[in-house]
Amino acid sequence: MTSISDIQQTVCREFGVTMIDLVSQRRGREIVIPRHVAMWLAAKSTPASLPKIGRAFGNRDHKTVMNALDRINRRRASDPPFASLIRDLLQTVGGVIA
Repeated sequence: MTSISDIQQTVCREFGVTMIDLVSQRRGREIVIPRHVAMWLAAKSTPASLPKIGRAFGNRDHKTVMNALDRINRRRASDPPFASLIRDLLQTVGGVIA
């Protein structure tokens, strides 16, 4: 089974960020998008609860995770290249296509 850590490492490689970046309190676009993608992938590919996913990303609240999921879903709907990237990442981490 895929772990949140596996997902984080995959996203770090894909977006050229570090694990420290993903769990940091930084809010720059170059960090927020990969963080949100990793949260979305974790929600779709693992049985982890939203609070557990939030804790894996720097002790964030489950509402922060819900916001990330919403943002990724909206961008997937309006940005076909981004949706394709997300599909590819989801297959890479072994999740189901949503």
